[in-house]
Amino acid sequence: MELVEALLGTLALFFLSLLDKKRERKHREAFEEIWRRKEAAKRVLLGLLSLFLLFLPAFGQGHVGRASVVDGDTLEVHGQRIRLWGIDTVESSQTCLDSRGKPWPCGRRAAFALADFIGQSPVACTPKDTDRYGRVVAVCVVRGVELNRWLVEEGWALAYLEYGGAVYLEAQRKAEKTKRGIWQGSFVPPWEYRKDPKAPPSAGSYTGARKEGRCDPAYPTVCVPPPPPNLDCGDIPYRGFKVLPPDPHRFDRDRDGIGCER
Repeated sequence: MELVEALLGTLALFFLSLLDKKRERKHREAFEEIWRRKEAAKRVLLGLLSLFLLFLPAFGQGHVGRASVVDGDTLEVHGQRIRLWGIDTVESSQTCLDSRGKPWPCGRRAAFALADFIGQSPVACTPKDTDRYGRVVAVCVVRGVELNRWLVEEGWALAYLEYGGAVYLEAQRKAEKTKRGIWQGSFVPPWEYRKDPKAPPSAGSYTGARKEGRCDPAYPTVCVPPPPPNLDCGDIPYRGFKVLPPDPHRFDRDRDGIGCER
């Protein structure tokens, strides 16, 4: 009798464990289904947000759309040049020194970092002013992140106190403390660098083709006019800049995305 009771008890435990496993599987499947629906809803919302941002200009709400990077603190949206308000990024032609005192192209790196961060996402810019070059001065946002503050936090830009940049001082202190970007070594503040008459022209300066608004979008971090005439690397002052298809001047001979490397 005791043996029978023991067997029945074992069988009962066995069936209970099967039921528990079945419940556990159902719970897991229900959780996975909820997660899949949440991710699908998130993708739909992001898509709707992107469409909203792309069509927002039709309603006169600032400058919104795909952006090309002119230099570390200047964008172009729908043909309009936009200077990021309250910050000053190292110039595209500028070099800095790293922690070992070795020069590195901090200006180009800043422009590349901004272009990579924006990617193909639409940018929404809220104008605050217009500068002497006719550029809109604005606060710009991509994917919910303010680009002005992001550049300072990542160590690519300084708070431009002369033009309202005091709001970014805390972000600048954090970048300096963590030695991000240009803070990894030493550098000349961009407003001082621009005062040097020997400094090479920057992609953000309005000289030559830039004054005429003739900067080919295939070279987003420098200002090179589209052909004709066809130009060679010896015709321009820039080296190691980002190149996008179709590369009308054929600066990127090895097709690695970098122009005039040598």
